[in-house]
Amino acid sequence: MVAGLQAPDQGTVSINGSAVKHRQSGGVLDPRVSVVYQDYRLVGFLTVAENLQLAAELRDAAADDATIKTLLSKVDLEGFESRHPETLSGGEQQRVSIARALITQPQVLLADEPTGALDSANSARIAQLLLMLAKEDNVSVLVATHDEAVADQTPQRYELVRR
Repeated sequence: MVAGLQAPDQGTVSINGSAVKHRQSGGVLDPRVSVVYQDYRLVGFLTVAENLQLAAELRDAAADDATIKTLLSKVDLEGFESRHPETLSGGEQQRVSIARALITQPQVLLADEPTGALDSANSARIAQLLLMLAKEDNVSVLVATHDEAVADQTPQRYELVRR
């Protein structure tokens, strides 16, 4: 519902006082929200830069070379523009996925098990990156995780829901 994939049965979901736009069949997510998926969802025959450009085009966002370089630098992947996903580690692919999600400058970033397929070192790196985005870029980050190490990195001021 936060992403606009499904409308609530009753009531509304709002971001900064404005109702989330729910996609119609085949439409795109609310432009204020981006999603990072566990399985990366990168297009294998496209380069890293082309994956970011495609995401921008699909969301009517700008993706010039400077924007792509800035985003890749933010996720510590400088110089990876011409690489293809199959040449990247799982952690690198997830960081490309995060850069792709940031191409629209979202207010809310939903991360669905972003460390589920990663080793502990890369899991910690992704968790730190998501925290940095929340602090430095003022992005609200909502993470669904079963990884206790990731959950334990959550700042105390945020309530953590455990099932």
